[in-house]
Amino acid sequence: MDTKLYMAIGDCNGQMVKESDYNIVFMYVKNWCPHSQNAAKLAASNCNSVYVVDLETSKFVSPNDLHQPVIVQPGMVHHLIQKRKHLLDIGKTTVPQVFVKSSTGWKYVGGETDYAAFTRLNSSSVADIQLKFEEVKF
Repeated sequence: MDTKLYMAIGDCNGQMVKESDYNIVFMYVKNWCPHSQNAAKLAASNCNSVYVVDLETSKFVSPNDLHQPVIVQPGMVHHLIQKRKHLLDIGKTTVPQVFVKSSTGWKYVGGETDYAAFTRLNSSSVADIQLKFEEVKF
């Protein structure tokens, strides 16, 4: 985790982006929320570096089990919780809230549905191409 993530959260104006290449996922979740659970598991299946902050416990948790805390640098959660206030200010009150890091830096993706669509757009399997085709409106 780096200070550029803090800056991306603070600079987020609520507009979502589509990045084609990303290597780290960060998200805010609530451990009881099925949308948070789905997004975290999807992130874990698509990316090796997934950082998840549970807003219920104010701890980093495993993306595969949102009730399982993981150890990170002390104080990091405090800064991320403080930065989340900006998301609340722009009306982003639901969870999960997903960010990805690509070669161009940290970007805001959105919630579970946005992240699921984001991963489909960045996939090239035949099934995913079919899903993309079916999403096109004529």
